[in-house]
Amino acid sequence: MPKLSRKRFWSGNRVELVEYRGKPHIQWWDGSKEVLRVAKGQTLSEQKAFAKSIDEEIAQGSFVRKSRSFADMCEMFLEESREQVRRDRKGLSGRKISSGRYVELAGHINNHLMRVSLPDGNLRNIIMKDIDAAVVVQVRADLARRLKGQTANKVLNTLNRVCVFAIERGDMKSNPVRDVDPLPNEPKREDYTPSAEEVAKVVECAPERYKPIIKIAAMTGLRVGELTALEWGDINDGVLTVQRAAFRGAVKSTKTSNGLRKVRLSQQAQQTFDEWKEKAPQSVYVFPTTFGRMDSHDNWRNRGLHPACVKAGVPKFGWHGLRRFYINSLLDAGAPEDYVQKLVGHAVGSNVTAAHYRRIRDENVLTDTLTVSI
Repeated sequence: MPKLSRKRFWSGNRVELVEYRGKPHIQWWDGSKEVLRVAKGQTLSEQKAFAKSIDEEIAQGSFVRKSRSFADMCEMFLEESREQVRRDRKGLSGRKISSGRYVELAGHINNHLMRVSLPDGNLRNIIMKDIDAAVVVQVRADLARRLKGQTANKVLNTLNRVCVFAIERGDMKSNPVRDVDPLPNEPKREDYTPSAEEVAKVVECAPERYKPIIKIAAMTGLRVGELTALEWGDINDGVLTVQRAAFRGAVKSTKTSNGLRKVRLSQQAQQTFDEWKEKAPQSVYVFPTTFGRMDSHDNWRNRGLHPACVKAGVPKFGWHGLRRFYINSLLDAGAPEDYVQKLVGHAVGSNVTAAHYRRIRDENVLTDTLTVSI
């Protein structure tokens, strides 16, 4: 076995702890090929312990010799994920995921995990077998500086999936993500419910592509998944039939059996549909992409609704805010609650409508009719 002259801190049966380029490295020989890796640990005693653990793993035959980098593993993981999407579309056997789930996984990897900066370098360059619980804690801390807890935990879940994938291919022995607690979620923020005047301002400030989507959401109370999967055949003689919804890029049945329903369109809502149909891309879907495929409501929110809120000077609200606007507009107009529940797909008699959707604005109660004199 060749020998090189380096300062030696520790020697085992196969592994040595040596100085290389001014830093402690573990060194061993794989046949005639020298292998050098930075010794993990902040102190020399920790680095010696790390070298000893590698020496023991090699002796036991459990050492992963050719572990790939995190970037390479993610590339393989996404390639396999694309194959799972293909199986899902063609109804083939084997592991399957929806195209929407693939988009989410790819976004977590490319937009977040590949940008994680650690004390010893970027996560993308770390060898998979060197990712332990301490590294995952550092990843969690980096994500926490840039993301909300709930979003960071979703990204960590994707890291968990990549590690499982690496274990299955022999690049890791165990999954360190499971040894690290998730970040605490922030208290759920109450989504703002706009007034009619605020909805009108947002529609006015929205790009032309998104104006009809926002208007129909406000005038029908559809869940955003129902709106995404809405087809032209669902609109007939001023009545809209809700019979499907989109979830993670796939079309499925409505959220509950109560979601199957019919909604009478106002004259303005029907006119909005008629005007949009003349300029909409050719598709069975009412609000498709420019290529005629089912669109993503995340795109609608990020490119249309939220920028329009900012431009209009209105507090940001989501698609659920428009659903609440619809419900409260009907209740404020005196519609019976059970009728409203039927229209929005809630179980008649349920307390969900009152507990989670009903909003009373200050201006609603500051009226002469709600005063008391003696």
